[in-house]
Amino acid sequence: MQRLKSSFIAALVGTLAIVIIAIVPYGAVSLLFGLFTFPVALCSSYLLSFPLYWLSSHFDLRHSYNLFLYFIIGFVGGGITPLIWLKSARTLISESEFSFIISYGFVGAATAITMFLASSEYSQYNKSLKQDK
Repeated sequence: MQRLKSSFIAALVGTLAIVIIAIVPYGAVSLLFGLFTFPVALCSSYLLSFPLYWLSSHFDLRHSYNLFLYFIIGFVGGGITPLIWLKSARTLISESEFSFIISYGFVGAATAITMFLASSEYSQYNKSLKQDK
C-alpha cells in the first residue's frame, strides 16, 4: 500500500511538472495534456517502484546513495518514457528532441526523488534523526 501511495504522490508531482513545462508554449492546452499525462506517470512510477524498493531492501545502502540511485533511475526512466510512448527510438536525435528528452529526464528524476521522500524507509530514517537530537 505504501508503494501505491508514494507512486500516486510522485505521479502528481510529475504531472504538475510536465504541465508547468508545457504551459509556456501550449497555454491552457497543457492542462488537458496533464489529464492524459497523469495515468502514464502513475503507471510508470508504479512499475519503477518495484525495482527501486527491491534494490533498497536487498542492498544495505546509506540513504544518500539510495537517493542518488533513485535520481539516476528516475532520470533514465523519465528520458526513456517519451521515446517508448511516442515510438521514436532511433539513433540520430536532433537538438530539440535532445532537450525534450533531457527535460523529461529531470521530471522523472523529480518524480523518483518524490517517491523516495514519500516512502516509509525515508520517513522512518527521518524519525530516527529527530529522536537522536
